[in-house]
Amino acid sequence: MTDAPPSPFRTLPLDARTSDAGLLRFWAAIASVIGAIWLAASRPPLWTWIAVVAGGFVAVFWFRRWARSRVETADPTKSYLELTEAGFHLAHAGEVERIPWELVRAVEADEERVAVRVEVAEREDALYVEPTFGGLGLYELESAMRAAREASPSYAE
Repeated sequence: MTDAPPSPFRTLPLDARTSDAGLLRFWAAIASVIGAIWLAASRPPLWTWIAVVAGGFVAVFWFRRWARSRVETADPTKSYLELTEAGFHLAHAGEVERIPWELVRAVEADEERVAVRVEVAEREDALYVEPTFGGLGLYELESAMRAAREASPSYAE
């Protein structure tokens, strides 16, 4: 007797390791702040102030990402990725975005951003899904999303 393959349609909960990633973002922000302050204190030439300002922007970016991960991990049941026959639902801190498979043009791993890039027909910018769901890595998450999309009755190449 052979077991049937698992259904590609499932709900992937937020990983417990998301708080660890958030902590890394916090320390990246601290390092950016320290680097910017150190560079500014060294009385650099005028053109290197660009690096000081860039360090400040990077720090703000990482602090925002850290704050977002803290909100998500405060109640992990409000953040999930649900793969259904009709599409996928991406929930972050209770805000759910529903994307039907008919609108998905492509699903691919973006190694530079370490996220799955989803091209959606009605959006100018791509949607990025970070591998923080269901304990899956980047390529496993991409594979799971592709499998759900291809198993959907609405999938057409």
